[in-house]
Formats: sequence, C-alpha cells, structure tokens
Amino acid sequence: MPLKDSLKLASKHQIFPAKLRGGALLIRPRGDLGSFSRSDFSNEMFRLNEMIASHSVENVIIDLSGSPYFGSEMIGAVFSLRGLLGETGRFAISAPSTEMELILGKMYLDQAAEFYETVDEALAELSHEPAIYRWLGNRSVWTTASYVASIVLLLSLGWYGYTHHAFAMIIGSREITHYEQLRDLYESMFDVREGNASHAIWCDRAAKELKRWRKVSEDYEELSERTPSQEYCHQTIQSAIYVLSQSSFPSRYAWEYFHQDLRQLEMELEKRQFVRLRSVEDRQEFSTAYVDTRTVVH
Repeated sequence: MPLKDSLKLASKHQIFPAKLRGGALLIRPRGDLGSFSRSDFSNEMFRLNEMIASHSVENVIIDLSGSPYFGSEMIGAVFSLRGLLGETGRFAISAPSTEMELILGKMYLDQAAEFYETVDEALAELSHEPAIYRWLGNRSVWTTASYVASIVLLLSLGWYGYTHHAFAMIIGSREITHYEQLRDLYESMFDVREGNASHAIWCDRAAKELKRWRKVSEDYEELSERTPSQEYCHQTIQSAIYVLSQSSFPSRYAWEYFHQDLRQLEMELEKRQFVRLRSVEDRQEFSTAYVDTRTVVH
C-alpha cells in the first residue's frame, strides 16, 4: 500500500494513531489492550510494521503523554517496532509517567530507547520539521486557527501602516502638537490685536508665523490620504494662514472662522485620539473668546 494511504489510515487508528512528522513516525498509544478488540490491535500493528519496514520512516517516537500506564503486552508491542528500524534509525519515548519509567527500568527497556520529557523535545531531535510546524502540530485546530488569524491581522495592519502614511499618523501626536501650536497662535495674535499694537508689530509677527505655517500646510497636502484628524488640522491651518496673510488687521469673520476651525479640530482629536486636550475651565475660557471676536472694532 502506498505510504500516503497507509498514513491516512494510521491517523485514524483506535489504539495506535500515528502521523509522519518530518521523517519521524509519531505514535500516540491510547490506553491498554483491554479496551480494544484483538482484530484492531493486529491490523494496526501490521500497518505500522509495514510502514517502518519499507524504510519510509527514519525514526519512531512513542508519545506516552496520553496514557500514564501500559501493561506488558502493550509495552512488548510498542518496543517490537524498534527492531524494524535500520541501523541509523532512532527509537524514542516521550513524556513517560514516573510509573512507566520505573516499569521500563525493571524490564531493562530503559536502554533500548531515547527518553524525552516532552514530545516537542523528541521531535526537535528526531524529525526534520521546522520549529513552527512542531509548534502548530501539537495544538488544536481552533487554537492554531486563532493564532494564524492573529498573525495575519497584525501583519496586515503593519503593512497597511507602512504603506499608508496617513494611517500611521493616527497613533502619532503630530496633529495634537499642531493643534496646541495653533491655539497658542490664536491666543497670542489675538492678544496683539486687543493690545492695540501697531500695524508694523502685527505685520512683523504675522510674517514669521506665515512662513512657518505655509510649510506645515504643504506637508499635509503631500499626503496621499488624510485622516479626518489631519483634514481638520489642515483646514485650521488654512484659516490661520488667511488670518496671518491679511495686509491689515484681520476682519471679525476671519477670527470667527479661525476660532470655529480650532474648536472642530479639538473635538475631532479628542474623539479620535481618546484624550482630553484641555481642562473644563480652560475650555470654557477659550470658548468665551469666540464672543470676544465679535466685539473687535475694525
């Protein structure tokens, strides 16, 4: 029988379910013979003998993690597989209970096999499987699927963040920093206007700020995609540029638009970034400035 067909049948064994793992035949006996029929025992042992004798299997691992005790007949059947391996073949026992170790020692079989505390250690020594295959092979389908789905999701998010600068900026502080700078600009320039500063002082201060914010605006315009936070930030910067570019003191409407855009940007950032940008008292104080803009004399 072809090896592929034999392995398919062996994986469904009642007593000795087996899988080929990187050249090593991993067998997991299920309890003692009293629970199974003699015909099942004979058929399954014949199939295992056939696979090993055909030299399709390099090594054999008997995983005892599922059964703490075996009788002498089961032990004899398991160790009979040792003689079918070639000269270079290795025979190993993994995860034996303390009781089984004592029994095998009394039967002088502890020298006839290699012993490993876990099946992973045995596979690492006797199979050619990559480590990731061994890790996945010893977990349930649902556990493996959940891990794979998590890895795929993380890789997808990482790739999206790498290829989309706009998405990567969501978790940054760039917009918050610009918001704070724009708010300071609004308050400082408004103070210059309220303090009845001369036209020359206003123009000198506005020229310095205008150069800087035009450069920031260009940076936002270069983004292939803009998040809502970035869109609001860019809009507020445009309002600031409009205020700063006035040849004379800005009109009441210019101040109002600047103030409204700042408030919209603030609300958007707090919603998207899950942060509170200002205290309640500071927010109320800043909100009154909107009313103050209406009283500016032009």
